[in-house]
Amino acid sequence: IGAVVTEYAAIKKRLEQDIAVYIAGLRGSLIYCGVLLAVAIVLCLIFRFSVAASLETMYENLGHDLPAYTTFMIRDGNLYGLVILGLIALLTTITGFAVFKVHQDVTHFRYSRIGRTWFLAGNRVLTIANTYTALAYMWLLLKAGYADTEVESVARQLAGVPASAGESMLPEELQWKLAFSRQNQTYAEEIAFQLDQAPVQFIEVLSKLRSIINTAFQLLIYILVGGLVTAYYLPIFSLGSSI
Repeated sequence: IGAVVTEYAAIKKRLEQDIAVYIAGLRGSLIYCGVLLAVAIVLCLIFRFSVAASLETMYENLGHDLPAYTTFMIRDGNLYGLVILGLIALLTTITGFAVFKVHQDVTHFRYSRIGRTWFLAGNRVLTIANTYTALAYMWLLLKAGYADTEVESVARQLAGVPASAGESMLPEELQWKLAFSRQNQTYAEEIAFQLDQAPVQFIEVLSKLRSIINTAFQLLIYILVGGLVTAYYLPIFSLGSSI
């Protein structure tokens, strides 16, 4: 019992100190992206209902037509932008909820049942998180004296793995490695090694996901805001050249 408690405490500590930090960083990125989205939406609304009206009135009084690009951004382009931003905001909210759910599941050693398409690289994140949960239970069961032929089935029950997950809750490649190690009488050592590697893989994929989200959101916002700024100043330059 003492060995099991000690190992459990070590696994729990690593979850709380290492993985939780990267989860918090990913949440911070999502909050940052949410702020950018809010700013972009406000700019779109201001442009559509305030700036656009002023430009149209000014050009109408001068007897000139607005540049085609500005006209598009005032009407259809701005509307499309608002729709896209709204959809991205919804996706960001879903992603934030999914990150929170995965964090709760992995820190409480539960099999995560959320959909595998909830955000970019979601399949990879879920696979690693659920593999880590499975390996943690299997390692603790080995420490408790269970035979290597029964630890996976017992771990499956403890983690709450649904029947829809298939016969094994482990990736096919890892199943092959464990089967090979069982034949070579190194099953416990392989479990320990894979358990040590899983958090590293989890942290790596979370870092990549954070980088992808930050880059994609910043690029989108810069393009949208740049388009609005261009649409605002283009009539001024066009008017100046016609005088």
